[in-house]
Amino acid sequence: MIYYCVKTSEYLADILDKVSRETQYYLQIDVPLDRAESIIEKFKNRYNLDQTARQRNYRLKQKPVLDLIVLLNQSLLKIEKVRLCLLCTVPENLREKKQNCSELLKAAYALDKSEVEAFESVQDRQSRLIYRTAILIGEDKQSAPVYELVNLPFTVEQRKQKEIDKTTGWTWRIHKKFLELKHEQLVNTFKKAQQVKNPDKQDSMIMNELSIVSKLAGFRGVREGVFKFNKQVFPLYFKYLNRKSKIELVVPSYERKSKRLVNSFHEMTTFFEK
Repeated sequence: MIYYCVKTSEYLADILDKVSRETQYYLQIDVPLDRAESIIEKFKNRYNLDQTARQRNYRLKQKPVLDLIVLLNQSLLKIEKVRLCLLCTVPENLREKKQNCSELLKAAYALDKSEVEAFESVQDRQSRLIYRTAILIGEDKQSAPVYELVNLPFTVEQRKQKEIDKTTGWTWRIHKKFLELKHEQLVNTFKKAQQVKNPDKQDSMIMNELSIVSKLAGFRGVREGVFKFNKQVFPLYFKYLNRKSKIELVVPSYERKSKRLVNSFHEMTTFFEK
């Protein structure tokens, strides 16, 4: 099946939904906007992506099935890229041990050697599924890691509130390098605030820096990361401004499933023209 997204949170939620339902392998690539539709069509034909949920479930009993998550958000649009994430779910009898996904697909879909992609396991800590934001710096096209997909323990309170019978569950959390970057930027903001005498102006500078983190997608792991990140504000106020913090620290609201905004490549590419 193919899912089209125009928001980062929507893209992340679609991936999380599939992985939470036993998807084990992934391939994530950025492709040129002017070639994206033809590449999607290629994958659709190669892996029989144009199928209903019922057809998908029936095929899964016989061979691996694939889903494609497609993202075009504002930051990707600026550099004329589309992000594709192919997700592979293997039959239940093949899930206990790690498989060579590429070889499984080669046999199941009669692929030529040139058609075989290098899939990674979501379980492998060395190759975790990472969401990188698109950043255009001069003529260079760079990206920074923001989220990573992980399997984290539930707290006792979370298990009681949501009546969860599992001890762990998949979620997105903030990538370590992104937290390090935001900490460095936050400290630099406090240093600049030292040069300002007006406390209200100081607080405004700090709030502007914190707002970037508070607007991150509200998945369980992200919320926990934002809460820990916010705690460092209190000692920084004493260290650099010699007073208590008066600002209200904000944690992202829980990510809730919402109505799909677009349902085709055309709708996705024209969404930002509105």
